Amino acid sequence: MTQERLAQKTFQTAGPSLILQVFSQGIALVVGILMVRLLEPKDYGIWGILMVFWAVGLIFTMGGFGAAILQKKDVDREDLDSVFLYNMFMAGLLALVLFFSAGWIADFFHQPILKPVIRLVMWTFPISALGGVQHTLLGRKMRQDLSTLASFIGQVAAVPPALYIAWKGYGVWALAWQMVIVQSVATMTVFGFCHWLPGLNFSFKALGALFRFGSNIMFANLIDTIFNNVYNIVIGKVYPIATLGYYERGRQYAALWPLSVQITIGSVLFAAFSKIQEDVPRLRNAVMESLKMSVFIVIFPSLLLAALAVPFVSVVLSEKWLPIVPYFQALTLCFVLFPLNHLNLQILNARGRSGVYLGLVSFNKLFVAINILCTVWISVMAMVWGMVVVSLLSLYVNTRYTKRVLGYGLRMQLWDSLPYLIYSLIASGAAYGLYLLLWSINHWLGLLAPLAVGCAVYLLLNVFCYSPAFNTAWRLAKEQFQSWRKKGSPDKSEPTE
Repeated sequence: MTQERLAQKTFQTAGPSLILQVFSQGIALVVGILMVRLLEPKDYGIWGILMVFWAVGLIFTMGGFGAAILQKKDVDREDLDSVFLYNMFMAGLLALVLFFSAGWIADFFHQPILKPVIRLVMWTFPISALGGVQHTLLGRKMRQDLSTLASFIGQVAAVPPALYIAWKGYGVWALAWQMVIVQSVATMTVFGFCHWLPGLNFSFKALGALFRFGSNIMFANLIDTIFNNVYNIVIGKVYPIATLGYYERGRQYAALWPLSVQITIGSVLFAAFSKIQEDVPRLRNAVMESLKMSVFIVIFPSLLLAALAVPFVSVVLSEKWLPIVPYFQALTLCFVLFPLNHLNLQILNARGRSGVYLGLVSFNKLFVAINILCTVWISVMAMVWGMVVVSLLSLYVNTRYTKRVLGYGLRMQLWDSLPYLIYSLIASGAAYGLYLLLWSINHWLGLLAPLAVGCAVYLLLNVFCYSPAFNTAWRLAKEQFQSWRKKGSPDKSEPTE
């Protein structure tokens, strides 16, 4: 597969997925806004605690075998059945562990509501495990768009019941039932998209071969997840539960776009990089193009929304949520670095260097531990600014391997990212200045007009400065559109009767 063909194939996969992610996150944003208006900060604080246990449990359920199947060149029926049965066993075991430990968790945080809510959410483990292999098989075929569509359908199905439960005043139960419905519908849908059905061909040998690669991924993801969520545990234990609610909402809005884009693009890039892992020059070019595209897509929306955080929160969420603004703005600086950090780590996995990946992730978490120990007794904002420093230090560490293997280190990556950062800062600055002028006249006008002007300025800067990422995206989009038109039009070369 040529470099051009690989780029086209990657775009054909990532493009529809990204469009679906935009719609999905649009729905999530609208529903989230309605839920925020109906719920209280303490409800999101309780949910933030619960999400720590759910995220950690999900890592054990999948065990890193999804990445192992994606990375392995030849996968047979025995491999898939063994992974499926492992996933189901671990999901059932984790559900039992959470069922019996729910009371202890509730007592530890002095939140009795956690006990029954955990016992509801634990059912999402076996539900998710049912469709885990199907999602991975779609990834092998570079059909992540179907995985995204399944999640999108689940999200849409969960909207009416979640809003109804929140409207009736049941608080955190609305978030719990929303998750259960999303996972249930998404799993049923992915079975329709992927026609593979599980069997009972379990093999310890097959599982062991996959485990040698997947275990490093699992432990790295486990360490990453624990340390990324340890802030919730610390804040929930040391500070009032409402403070955790403000922090959690600020973090969610800061992460909404960067994580959505990277989840979509990252899985596609992992499959694409794995196909050319031995061809270093091609891999280097693919990494360079992917970095530019990721930065082009991620940085501007994040900075724009951070610049307009005050009008956004005041108008859309209501003024009771204004305390999330400083968390939101500071954490945006962490998440705009996420594409760079994630991309460099994906290179390790694509080349089968999961041991190095585990080592880097573990080393980076030392920064997290130091940050917490130094700032926990100062304030939550001190921890947040420490997270920004941790992200910068992690980026330096993560780029060392890329520089050694591909000759594409931190300095070159920042240089390639610089134009898009400058365009984003100029466009966001223009939007912020317009907000200051219009806010006293009309609040809705002070939000919508700056949003429109900021997007227009960013687009014009990319067009007039001949942005490589914009030109590539525009060319591939036109090619994809022409391909869709050809498929939808009759073949004129065939004679008519």
